[in-house]
Amino acid sequence: MKNTIIWAIDPYEKDVVPEASLIAQITSWSESTGSPLQPVYLLSKAPEQPGAKSFDPNLLAEQKKADEYLKKMGVRGAASTKLISLPAASRADEIKALLEYAEGTHPSCILISSHGRSGLGRLFFGSFAEALLLQSTLPIFFLDHAEPRSQKLAFQKVLFATDFSERSKLIFMKFLRHVKAQSLKLVLFHAVSLPATALLASQDTQVVISPDYFTEQEEWAKEEGSNWERIAESFGIKVDLAISSNGIGADIASLLLQEAKAKEIDFIAMSSASSTISALALGSLSQDVFRSNLFPVWVYGPKVLL
Repeated sequence: MKNTIIWAIDPYEKDVVPEASLIAQITSWSESTGSPLQPVYLLSKAPEQPGAKSFDPNLLAEQKKADEYLKKMGVRGAASTKLISLPAASRADEIKALLEYAEGTHPSCILISSHGRSGLGRLFFGSFAEALLLQSTLPIFFLDHAEPRSQKLAFQKVLFATDFSERSKLIFMKFLRHVKAQSLKLVLFHAVSLPATALLASQDTQVVISPDYFTEQEEWAKEEGSNWERIAESFGIKVDLAISSNGIGADIASLLLQEAKAKEIDFIAMSSASSTISALALGSLSQDVFRSNLFPVWVYGPKVLL
């Protein structure tokens, strides 16, 4: 089974179910690309007792509950849920089991939904999803639970956020395959920001920024963007380049989300490069985008290029 779309689900979660139009887009994506949608349910249960029956009827009940959960959400065409039963599993055990299963199905990504009333911000920090992103060699597609933005029945447009780094370019080239497979329109977004030295400087340290800094950075970004447009064209994909610059103190996440809303984006794609939780998440662009809970977010973690 190739090009599977794995979806890690929890049939007991009722507070943060993806809304109907997003479900329709996911199932349409599966159908149009011929990529089977494979739900996976990680079930932790008490260790088996000596002399216990080899067949546990509770597992069949859990399997049925998972399939009914998907049916109620309006998911169509999905395979029967793969139930992975782990005795008294830790978070690390669950992630290992999910990734080992994924290796055998050659998935394009792993979908994951939020667990907890605080939304995707709660999901990402100190959670299963955060640890999964740090360890996965596959992109993780975080589903949002906002009100419907449109009644589109299929994904049509995606925004790829970049800092124009070499790593981001390699990720971009990987992502272009998915853009082409789904026949998506692509917006390439870059926000001009202060250099890291200025952002990390203490209040007692004076950092001098050239008066022409932002103008020069905009010109550089347009030149880099043109190079990336040519890369996309080699895949048969046209790019809508969006360069944003609001000067010192600009909130990059807000600029990104504003652009996504203005362009009527269906989901956002981005890369998290760091291998440490604090650098990956805390105070980062990723954190702010997740916490907005406004768009699904396709994320390439630190191990994708390994």
